[in-house]
Amino acid sequence: MMSIIFFQHLLVGINQASSSALLKHVLAYCLGQIKSSSALPVLESVLRNSSEDPMVRHEAAEAMGAISAADESIPILKEYLSDPNRSVRETWESAIARIEWDKTEEGARNKEALNKH
Repeated sequence: MMSIIFFQHLLVGINQASSSALLKHVLAYCLGQIKSSSALPVLESVLRNSSEDPMVRHEAAEAMGAISAADESIPILKEYLSDPNRSVRETWESAIARIEWDKTEEGARNKEALNKH
């Protein structure tokens, strides 16, 4: 099980203004892989920061999609479907589709198969 301190460092790191975009991107990816809904408020703040590097915003949306049990992410993601940055917009669409797919029978079977390994 992941330590609380490690998780807190990920959350702090992604909010550091001085962090590089690449580092923030990797931190957002890690938060998505951990799949803890506790990360959603931080990921949402990254997503809402229009001055953040698009690569970081993209990965925050991907992470929100990976934490797909979070239906509360869908309205937030839908707010950005008209984002001026095309890659960011397309990521939102993909993240929403991921959350919705995970709720289907096929998505549930896939999740079950992954949990067996």
